[in-house]
Amino acid sequence: MGHKQNVSPWSYIVLTLIIGMLSVALLNTCQPTRKASDYVPDESWKQVEVDEDRLLASIAASEDLAQNRDLFMRLSKELVQKQICHFADFEHWGGWVRSTEYDNAYFTHCGRDHLDNKVVLLVQAEEYRLLRTR
Repeated sequence: MGHKQNVSPWSYIVLTLIIGMLSVALLNTCQPTRKASDYVPDESWKQVEVDEDRLLASIAASEDLAQNRDLFMRLSKELVQKQICHFADFEHWGGWVRSTEYDNAYFTHCGRDHLDNKVVLLVQAEEYRLLRTR
């Protein structure tokens, strides 16, 4: 009738380890949206000095700059200080662009021509989020 198979206890241990490694690999590829501060492990990073006149010139083409100037300046300065964005990024993309996906939000890209480094500025929350698409 039925055959009885002898399965070594080591088989279960190996199988459990393989499943655990696959789970960790899967979790590492599915990263949620994070705040920029999540990418900075501690305060030991060196801040970049920011020329505010140059920064304002870099974001001057931003949509709705008159209404959001202080917020755009503050968050843009933080992005430059943390070396997430550079002046050239804002100049290249024209500053902050009004989002058509989110209400009361703006976006830009950091990393020059890399569209996978999108930064979304949320006006109500007065914060930004990094969206990595790769």
